[in-house]
Order: sequence, then structure tokens, then C-alpha cells
Amino acid sequence: MSRKKSLEPHLRGIVDLVSATLDQGTRQVEGVHRRIADIPFSVLKKIRPIAPISSAVHMVEKKITHSAYDTVRLV
Repeated sequence: MSRKKSLEPHLRGIVDLVSATLDQGTRQVEGVHRRIADIPFSVLKKIRPIAPISSAVHMVEKKITHSAYDTVRLV
């Protein structure tokens, strides 16, 4: 019983470390994903006939991407 109690703080520390690492890692990957995805949208926004549509699609893409990374962080 005492051995189990002595391991609990260490296990909690490991869980916290892994959780923080995954959180920061997914935020970094999301940032890279965002910068890469922004490239074609910045070009499309310069084409006047499709600029409004591409802006709307870009906004939807951002929300979907952010939701996906948030889901990974929650799991």
C-alpha cells in the first residue's frame, strides 16, 4: 500500500508532463498547418471574382482545423 502511495505523485507528474507536451506540440503543429494553409488562400483572395468566396472558405477551413486540433488536445 505504501509503495502505491509513493508512486502516485510521480505518475501524476508524468501524466502532467505528457499532457503539457501534447498540448504544446499540437499548438506548434497547428501553427505550422495554419501558415501553410494560408498560402493558397492569400493568392485566391487577390483574384477579385472569387475573393469573397475564397474568404468564406478560408474562414470555414480555419474553424474546422482549429476544432480538429482542439479535439486532439482534449483527448
